[in-house]
This record gives sequence, structure tokens and C-alpha cells, in this order.
Amino acid sequence: MLHFEEDWFRDEEREGFLVAEEVKRGWAAQLVIVKEIEEVCKKYGLQYFTAWGTTLGAVRHKGYIPWDDDLDICMKRADYMKFLSVWRKEFPERYSLLHHDTEDGYVEFMCRLVNQRSFDLSEEHLKKYCGCPYIVGVDIFPLDYIPRNQADYEFSNHFLHLVYTAAREWDACVTPEDQEKREGALEKIEEACQVKIDRSGNVTRQLMDLSERLCMLYTEEESDDLGFAVLQIEWPYFLFPKQAFERAEWMPYETTTMPVPVGYNAVLTKTYGTEWRVPITQWGTHDYPFFKNQKPFLEAYKATGQNFESTGVKKR
Repeated sequence: MLHFEEDWFRDEEREGFLVAEEVKRGWAAQLVIVKEIEEVCKKYGLQYFTAWGTTLGAVRHKGYIPWDDDLDICMKRADYMKFLSVWRKEFPERYSLLHHDTEDGYVEFMCRLVNQRSFDLSEEHLKKYCGCPYIVGVDIFPLDYIPRNQADYEFSNHFLHLVYTAAREWDACVTPEDQEKREGALEKIEEACQVKIDRSGNVTRQLMDLSERLCMLYTEEESDDLGFAVLQIEWPYFLFPKQAFERAEWMPYETTTMPVPVGYNAVLTKTYGTEWRVPITQWGTHDYPFFKNQKPFLEAYKATGQNFESTGVKKR
């Protein structure tokens, strides 16, 4: 059970960086969501791990990196797909899962669970989310087994790049030349992957489904490493030894604990370099704070009662 003393929310200087109360309430709301995810994982026998800066924060700061304000987790692909299949019946009605199966035009290789799509300033809602009125979410990344055989790696990476690029560019093709080019790419994909794309349906979604299937081509027995498959397109061999995710090590994280991959040293070294233990007070992956763009809409809602709908997705 999460518990925050009221003093915990006060403005605080951490490592020379001022963490405002409003940011801390956002932190707390994210932790509420991740603990709900944790309960679902326990119910279905799924394992999740911290990811990216959340792992770094757990190991180096025993909580959030002071100048960061998001929470990322990951799951091995089988657990991730199971989570996608059960989330709707396990979370409150106001929750949304952002994924290409649920959102038209969504072309990210991860999903995001958000606690609302429009503002709710009811006493019940604000109490649950520690006084945070904003749309809050947790990013969930799938980890895939990457083939140890170099020819298999190059083969799968080539076709993933082909299909994923087509998915990202499909809706942006507007000129006749663009449309001709995308049709040629689609025919090439159909021939290479032995599939048929329904032009009258949601082509972007079909391509994202195919991309996801390409990520799942290889098994643990064929792999020495795990990776975020889509990242291989831009950063070949950005991989983690699969032993790093054999189990989780629960570490202190603010007022609770979080499951860090047991091989966190290898994971953090690969991600942030050998000097990852040295704090650098800068963070440029998205707008800070995460609710920066929501703030004027919240003020307008308070003044006029006119709500809005959004996903709360961070600008990366």
C-alpha cells in the first residue's frame, strides 16, 4: 500500500535541483498507477521491470532522478502481450491504454497507460492521485529476444525497418508521387512477408501488427540478448544480456520499492555509459515538467468549465 506523508510533498532541493510540490504530486500519481499495474501483474503471473531513467533513479537516487518526472517500465514480450489482452477488464473505466490497437495513427513501439483523457477535479479523483489534477501515465516497453545469428539479425532488422517505416509514413503520404511510392513499398512488403494488406482497412494498424509479429520471430533459445526491437533500426546491437532480466531485484523507490533488473549494472552501462553513477543535472528527452502543456488547459477548465481531451503523451 502506497503512503505519502504530507511533508513528502513539500518543495525540496535534491542534489542542487529544486523539486516542486506540483512535480512531486505528479510523481506520486505515477506511482499509484504503477502499483495498480503491479497488482495486475501479480494476478496473471507477469513480471515487470523498471526501464530507462526509472532504473537509473532506483539504483542511483533510490527514487526519481530529481530533474526527471516520468516513470518507465518494461516487460518481456510474452508478458507484455498478455498485459495488452487483460488491461481493459482490470483497470478503472476512465483509464486508457495507448497502443496501435486502440488509437488510430499510433505508431509507437510501446504502450502508455493513462489515468484519464480529460480533467477530473472531483474530491475522489484528487484524493486517489495525491492532489495531481493532470493526465498522468506510465510508459510500458516490450523486450524482445534478439537472434544471436548475425544473418538472422540482419534479415529481421531489414524487414522490420521496411515495415515500420511504411507504418510511420503511411498517413503522411498526400501527393500522387507519395501515394505511388507507398503503394510500391506495400507491394514489396506483401511479397517479402507473404501477407496481404487490406487497402480498404486501417493500413497503419495492419503494418504495426506486422511489425509487432516481426519482433516476435525469435525465441529465448535462439538468443543471448534482449532488446527493444524497434531501436535496432537506428542503434544496431543496442542489446542487453538476457541474464540481466532473469529476475528482478526490488529496490527502494521514494516511499515504496520497484523491481530493477538483476543485471542493472550491464543495463545502465549499455544505456548511459560507464559513468552512469555520476549525476548530470540535465534531462532533454521530453518537456519538463510533463504537465507543462496541460497547464493552460487546466486553468481554462477551472475558469470556464470547458474541458478537453488528450492522451497526456510527453513530447520526446
